[in-house]
Amino acid sequence: GIMLRKSKDNNNMDEDEKNRKRSMERFSLGLPSLISVEDENGEQDFLELRTENISAGGAYFKTGHTLPVGTKVDLDLGLDKDGKRILVKVSGTVIRTDNGGMAISFGKNCQIIPLCEQESVVVHIIGLNKLQNNLLARFLETNAGLKCRCDSELNPQAVVSHEPVQGHLVLLDCADFRPSCLWNGSRPGLCLPQCFFALFNVNPDEGIEKKVLVRGIRGIFYYCDSPEVFPKGIASILRGELYPPDLLPENAPEPSKNNMLEGIPLTAREKEILFQLASGGTNQEIAEKLFISKHTVRTHLYNIYRKISVPNRFQAVLWARNYFS
Repeated sequence: GIMLRKSKDNNNMDEDEKNRKRSMERFSLGLPSLISVEDENGEQDFLELRTENISAGGAYFKTGHTLPVGTKVDLDLGLDKDGKRILVKVSGTVIRTDNGGMAISFGKNCQIIPLCEQESVVVHIIGLNKLQNNLLARFLETNAGLKCRCDSELNPQAVVSHEPVQGHLVLLDCADFRPSCLWNGSRPGLCLPQCFFALFNVNPDEGIEKKVLVRGIRGIFYYCDSPEVFPKGIASILRGELYPPDLLPENAPEPSKNNMLEGIPLTAREKEILFQLASGGTNQEIAEKLFISKHTVRTHLYNIYRKISVPNRFQAVLWARNYFS
C-alpha cells in the first residue's frame, strides 16, 4: 500500500509539473539553438535549429530531422536583447514529434550566461589566404587583446567545440567564400547561439548589405578598409551594435524600452532590474551595478515576477526579450 501511494504521489507531482509548464505564456521567438544528443556509440551529435515557439517549460522546433520521443538532450539557446546576446544552457527531453517538427520539455535548472565580453571571445578568421589571415590575427591579438584562430574552411560546429569560452566571432573572407554559405546547406552556421558573424574583404560595389543584415550578419569590413578599423569594428559588434553603424537602414525604428509597458504597473526601479536581468545579470551583479543590496534585488524580482505573471528567471528573460524588443 505504501509503495502504491508513493507512486500515486509521484504521478500527481508529474501532472502538476506538466500543468505548470502548459500554463506558461509561449513566445513566438526564433532563437538560434544548438541541440546536443549522445548517439549509441557515446559520441556527441548536434542539431542546429531555431525555436518556433518557446517558454521556460519547453520549446517547439520546426525540423524534418526529429529525434525519438524520450531522447535526452542538452540545449544552448541564444537570446538577443538590445543587440546583446545571452546564452541559456538547459537540458531537456523530446516529448512529442509530428510532421512539422518536435517539442522538447526543459528541465527545471538552467544557466543564463552573458556573451561577448571581449576578453572571453575567440575570433575565428576563415579564409584561404594564410599569410593575410595570420597577419590579421597577429594584429588583433596585439592591438585589441583578442584571441584568434585561423581556418581555411567554415565548420561552425568545430568553431564552438574547440574552445571553452563564452562567445565566438566568425570573420568570413568574402574573397574566398560567398556569404550565402553561412545560411545554405544542411547545417546553417547562423543557428549557432554562441556565434556572431561578420564579413571582410567585401566589395562595396556588390550591394549585399541589406541582404546579409536580415540574415543576422553583425558587421562588414570592406576590402579597402585599413587594418586599424578592425579593432574598432569588432568592439562595436561585441557591444551589440552593427558595424559600420550605417548598416542600419535610415527608416528603421529606434528600439523602445517602454513600448509594451503601458499596461504593466512596474516601477522605474523594477524596469531597470528587469532590463539588467534580461542582459544576463546575476543578483549580485545587478546589486553592484544599481548600488543596492542582494536582498533588495530579490524583493524587486519577486514583485516583477508577480506583476508580469512569470514563475522563474528564465521565463522573465523570455518575457523581456519578447516585449521589449
